[in-house]
Amino acid sequence: GVTGEMNLMDNGVTNHEMEFKVESAAPDELKTRDLLVTTNNTISSPNYDDSCSSRLIPRLIDSTGLCDTRELVPDQWNVAEVAQFLRVNDCAAYCDSFSQKNIDGKALFTLTKEDIIDLTEMKVGPSLKICDLIEQLKNKVNKTQDRMKSFKKIL
Repeated sequence: GVTGEMNLMDNGVTNHEMEFKVESAAPDELKTRDLLVTTNNTISSPNYDDSCSSRLIPRLIDSTGLCDTRELVPDQWNVAEVAQFLRVNDCAAYCDSFSQKNIDGKALFTLTKEDIIDLTEMKVGPSLKICDLIEQLKNKVNKTQDRMKSFKKIL
């Protein structure tokens, strides 16, 4: 069988480690060879910072709403983090379009339905899905802010 791992390291370099096991077909002369291949590929894009993000990027598409939202700060997301949000929510086809228009977290919250329809090249279904994701994100952030305000009143 073939197994593999992909790790994103802190310096923005992707490290691929693949372990290959080769077995001969004859059962009486079973031989196994292990081969470890390591390659480093630097991720780069002119549109956004390559640094690895430690910010919470939630998957909302099938979420039960149980994620910890205290660290959810989409208004501080950069262009790459907005693209990651689209990717983890099954909208990867539109990452490039959002990145090319430099849509960061602040800009994401100001988009109208018409803006999103333009970004998806007039695809209404995906546009509505992205609008809904943004609304869910706003609701999660607002709930967190409301809880923080009530907590501060208690203190």
